[in-house]
Amino acid sequence: MQLVVRTPGGKGASIAIRDDDFPLLREVATTVASLAGGTLFHAWAPAAIASLVVLLYTFRKNGIHLSPMQGALVRELKRQPGGLTADDAAQLLDISPNDVSKELQTLQAIPRHDGVVVSIASVDKDGRWRVIAV
Repeated sequence: MQLVVRTPGGKGASIAIRDDDFPLLREVATTVASLAGGTLFHAWAPAAIASLVVLLYTFRKNGIHLSPMQGALVRELKRQPGGLTADDAAQLLDISPNDVSKELQTLQAIPRHDGVVVSIASVDKDGRWRVIAV
């Protein structure tokens, strides 16, 4: 099966999904679906939720287990090349600034399944967070 992800401009990338990927994809989709009625995702369009599922699936395929909240932060940071402050991200996602700060700090040093610690996000001197190496 092939999953095609398209941008509004029509450009896209395809992801090949093998039979043995379906349990992982089901786990990610079920986790996001269970949270879809909560505060974090209640205003998201279906395409945004689908993009979060794809993002979480892609990270898990690469050995990095992100929570849906971490995935939502990565997704929003990717959409903002100029970066976001923790307060901006908290307001955008309707999450407490304290929770956002904790999750962003975790994204600075997150272990892969093989034990290697990688950095997904970084903060600059002005307190603006950006996604790196994604």
